[in-house]
Amino acid sequence: MKHIEPRLEDEEEPEVAMAREVAKDPWENRLKSINADASTRGKLPAWLVRAYNADSNYEDPKTKGPTNYGTVVVRSLWWPGSFTFYNSGRTQ
Repeated sequence: MKHIEPRLEDEEEPEVAMAREVAKDPWENRLKSINADASTRGKLPAWLVRAYNADSNYEDPKTKGPTNYGTVVVRSLWWPGSFTFYNSGRTQ
């Protein structure tokens, strides 16, 4: 995320104005563990992760090896209705 150029007050240095804006809305690392996200108001974790049928492997006649058709669902408790599904190497 990029911060916008701050408004300069009378005779204020641009570096001081930018430092003030960054202090109001600090940057976060783009890649971090979902466990590092802030808990919800009810002290619930920010994310729920569920695996369905992920421990069952099937013999695939095409590849001659085990195949897993399990699904992993990641649900956000901060943004209701926000889900990500992982199945067979694809996310949706």
